[in-house]
Amino acid sequence: MTATERQIIPWDDDDEPAEPALLIDWPSFWGRDTTEEWLAEPVLPAGRSTAMFAKGGTGKSLLALWIAVRLATGYDPMSGRRRPPVHVLYLDFEMTEDDLQERLEKMGYGPDSDLSHLHYALLPSLPPFDTQAGGQAICTLAEQCDAVLVVIDTFIRSVEGEENVSDTAKNFHFWSGMRLKSAGRALLRIDHAGKDIEKGQRGSSAKSDDVDLVWQLGVGDDDVLKLKTTKRRVSWVPEEVKVKKDDDGEHLSYSLFGGETWPAGTREKVNQLNELGLPLDASRREAIKALKEKYGSAGSNLVVGKAIKWRQIEASNLRSDPFGTSSSSDVEEF
Repeated sequence: MTATERQIIPWDDDDEPAEPALLIDWPSFWGRDTTEEWLAEPVLPAGRSTAMFAKGGTGKSLLALWIAVRLATGYDPMSGRRRPPVHVLYLDFEMTEDDLQERLEKMGYGPDSDLSHLHYALLPSLPPFDTQAGGQAICTLAEQCDAVLVVIDTFIRSVEGEENVSDTAKNFHFWSGMRLKSAGRALLRIDHAGKDIEKGQRGSSAKSDDVDLVWQLGVGDDDVLKLKTTKRRVSWVPEEVKVKKDDDGEHLSYSLFGGETWPAGTREKVNQLNELGLPLDASRREAIKALKEKYGSAGSNLVVGKAIKWRQIEASNLRSDPFGTSSSSDVEEF
């Protein structure tokens, strides 16, 4: 039995047919393993809806493509570590074939690259996603691709409603966003900033109401991109992330500027897990249970999850010291 079991709920209105509703099955709900929180740490949470906006020419679409193609080819976009590839549906309403080829080649991809997990639609002829037909179309495509991530670039070109009318965003959420989320698919929505970037995305403020996370993208010194949250429904997402863009004109890549970030208390939690002899592949739920039995308290879920990740990184010899320092001080806090 899953955490959401389909049950029939009758409607009082005779004009409306009885439809199934998804109600939570509580024993299954509390028994879930919630270890996997990130799709592309620390930028893109798994199974969540994310919006990223910036002024024109900032490179938001380029960063979105990097995230998508790296996930699809089996690499973590920010750390470069190998990981199983996932299916990504990328709906591009702006570029041409020549634009896409140029960008992919700069990222190191070509005819011999396995892009079978990247399902890319250029200038797709689809019904607007703020309509019933559009919602059906995008959800069907995502299901056919088995997409873990859906990218819409850009939002305003995918809908028919006016940008400054709140019903446009509300209708998109009802017909498309909510359905993708209920299917467990992450959504990355690219958008433009208004004249005053500090006031958020261009158009209605309702654009931020239906997403879990909103990133404002800006460019600092030495091509360091700064992602700042203007909305966080997910507490474990950092308020700010810096990404280094390396572009010599021929080759392009991105990496997390400053390396991994770890919440305070992670080192102590790693030591506790080591003392317990917990297997490296133990889930966060298993780790929390073992910590509570031994120490009476497990601490925050975020710290436990980070401690599990650190042990795995250390064991794989990808980094001898995930903190990047031999200091005994704890680490940069979110």
